[in-house]
Formats: sequence, C-alpha cells, structure tokens
Amino acid sequence: MSGKRLAPTLTLSDYNQFVQDVLDPDSDFLRADADYSLCLLDEHIVTDRLPMPWGLDDIEKALDEVLTCAARRPNNCLP
Repeated sequence: MSGKRLAPTLTLSDYNQFVQDVLDPDSDFLRADADYSLCLLDEHIVTDRLPMPWGLDDIEKALDEVLTCAARRPNNCLP
C-alpha cells in the first residue's frame, strides 16, 4: 500500500445499525459499491495507536498493526 493514494468514501451508521446497513440493499454502505471495506466498530482501536501529530503513513502503520493483531489474537487487539 505504501506509495499509493487512497480516495476513501466514508459511510457512517447509527449506533448498533451496522448489520442492518449490510443487509439493506438500499443502504449507503452497499450503494457505495466499494472494492474493499474497512469497518471500524470502535475507532479507538486505530486512533489510540497514532502519534501526535499523525499523517497518512501513521494511519497505514496503525491499520497494519490492527490487521496483524486480528490475525494472531482476534480477541485482544487493544493498544
């Protein structure tokens, strides 16, 4: 991913509505027709890993850490 530019489309759901958005064919989430989706059910799992100030490279590193952690120990990935 390094060196590539991302142009994300952000879709927000109300609290506890993610499953309904995934199942609803008219939801903003499904209408975005994304090639990839990253669902942050708790944004702190990424943001708590960011230095101050942070940049796009820091976000990439934090996301890599979360994905690596999830693959190794999915029930304990808090920073």
